[in-house]
Amino acid sequence: MENKIIINDKIFIFNEHHGCYEGCCKIWGNEVQTVIEVKDEPPDILSPILSRLEWLNANREKILDAFLKENSYFVDTINEMIDNKEFEADSHITLADFRAALFILYLNFELDSAGVTCSFDLDAKPDYLLGHLAFMTVDEKYNIKNDSING
Repeated sequence: MENKIIINDKIFIFNEHHGCYEGCCKIWGNEVQTVIEVKDEPPDILSPILSRLEWLNANREKILDAFLKENSYFVDTINEMIDNKEFEADSHITLADFRAALFILYLNFELDSAGVTCSFDLDAKPDYLLGHLAFMTVDEKYNIKNDSING
C-alpha cells in the first residue's frame, strides 16, 4: 500500500495499525472525517472513491428521503419536547428545518474487487437526533439503507 493518497486535494495517510487510509472529504459543504479500507488491493483505488464522493454530494436529497422514510417521527418528538420545554427552540420545527439540520459526521469506504460500499453517520445541528447518530449504508449498486439509530 502507498503511504498516502490524494483525493480532491486532500491527503489521506495510510494507518498501518488500523490498515486503512484516514483523512477528510468535503460532503454537503462540510469537512467529514473519512476512512478508506482497501481489501484485495484493487488496481484502481481513486476512481471508485471519487465516483462515490461525487454521488454522495449529488444525492443528498435522495439520502435524506431514505432516512426520513423511517425516521420522520423525530420532527413530532422535537415539537412535543419544545411544547414541554424539554428542547430549547424559538418555535416548532418543520420537516424542512429537520432536513436542513442533517449532515454526515463520519464516512467510511470499503473497497475490494467487488466494488466500493460506504457507510456513514448522520448527525443534526441543532441536535434534533437527541444525541444519537443515524448509521446508513450505500452498497455497490447505490442502494441506500437505514441501518440503525446509535448512541
